[in-house]
Amino acid sequence: MIGKLNYKISVVIPVYNVEDYIGECLDSIVNQTIDHKNLEVIMLNDCSTDRSPEIMDKYASKFYNFIFKN
Repeated sequence: MIGKLNYKISVVIPVYNVEDYIGECLDSIVNQTIDHKNLEVIMLNDCSTDRSPEIMDKYASKFYNFIFKN
């Protein structure tokens, strides 16, 4: 994407071993009534030992405004 992105809302999600819940959390953000293009979602992995990083990576690959930091 070319140019500066102007997000209206930034959501920061710290994550540690929540593979059973992180998909539901991220789906909830995607399905908000505000256009998700106005959102920046930063997912911060805190050394999870479960599949949480794989799930966050999937969302980061699918949505340009979802950022996964390991």
